[in-house]
Amino acid sequence: MARAVHGASARANKPLVTVNCAALAENLLESELFGHERGAFTGADRRREGRFLQADGGTLFLDEIGEMPLSLQAKLLRALQQGEVQRVGSDSPITVDVRVIAATNRNLREEVEQKRFREDLFFRLNVISIEVPALRERSEDIPLLAAHFLEKFAARNRKNVKGFAPQALDMLRRYSWPGNVRELQNAVERAVILCTGDLITGPELPASVTGAAEQAAPETAPEQAAAPETNAEAADPKKKDGFFNKKAREMEAVKAKLDAAEKNAAQAKEQLLRMAAEYDNYRKRSTREADQKFNDGISFAVNQIIPILDTLDMAANAPTTDENYKKGVVMTLDKAAKALEALHVEEIEALGKPFDPNFMNAVQQIPAPDGQESGTVITVYQKGYRLGDKIVRHATVVVAE
Repeated sequence: MARAVHGASARANKPLVTVNCAALAENLLESELFGHERGAFTGADRRREGRFLQADGGTLFLDEIGEMPLSLQAKLLRALQQGEVQRVGSDSPITVDVRVIAATNRNLREEVEQKRFREDLFFRLNVISIEVPALRERSEDIPLLAAHFLEKFAARNRKNVKGFAPQALDMLRRYSWPGNVRELQNAVERAVILCTGDLITGPELPASVTGAAEQAAPETAPEQAAAPETNAEAADPKKKDGFFNKKAREMEAVKAKLDAAEKNAAQAKEQLLRMAAEYDNYRKRSTREADQKFNDGISFAVNQIIPILDTLDMAANAPTTDENYKKGVVMTLDKAAKALEALHVEEIEALGKPFDPNFMNAVQQIPAPDGQESGTVITVYQKGYRLGDKIVRHATVVVAE
């Protein structure tokens, strides 16, 4: 069933990976599913990729999910909800895209009530459920399944077994098959191995099958006992709308639902990405606008303070005999310079630099003094300031010819 769902889906060209949850101990099952790092436990001499990573992009079939230990169910739930797995011994999550199909012969609702299966994991898995009836409830499928297994095991064992005698087929139909399809498969394999002719007649089948058929057989006249052979044609599964035909229609319906779900998921993902891009643009635009307003505010404040700094600078450079007065003015200028620096306002370096009209205004050109290059600033009348790339005030300078 899992193979049919995988083959009918958009993931058919990706891996189908199967894990039997009942066949491994808890510590081995965790490593099997999620992988492990080298040295994670005794014997882990190299890093191993788990089944989730092997099935990335495809389908992971978890058989006998009802046998999974509770402690491991929590980790499986995290992988399903977040789409991430973590190797044993690692702290780094790995993103995976896996469709999970789970199967069990237990009643998981009862297991949840008995606290043997996590309720949240049950509802996470139970998106689309397909119940396969017991083989005894669909006896019309037994001939078709038996013929399939006979062909398979005859080829494997190189036996020229062509089919079942009517009485053997009748035994198969009468048996209740408590082990379902697996038991039927084993019974046919045994019969093929023991068969010495070209037909399985009955004695080759297990005693449980032949004994049940003898107990259930009614006492009938010889001509009635031959009825299965004359009615064999009526039992032909190809002429009856049996379980497989019904399940084929159900599979088509499931496939349609899966395709629709994948389409909706793709549309939702596209919408989410579009919304994320729009939000990112809005965030960047808002940040730029906020930065612009902040810088405009600083520029306004600096423009109000600069004339005061100019006055203090003139006072600091004016001749005076009061050294304490001059020292106080210089200290005030230093504090003001540090305040501007904290606001990321920088003084434009001009003296001795090549004249740059982007940052400077030339009020005069004079012949270059000895040792002074032409086109360089020789005097700064008024300091210039900038805030990042924005000019708060150009430097007023004298340039050498």
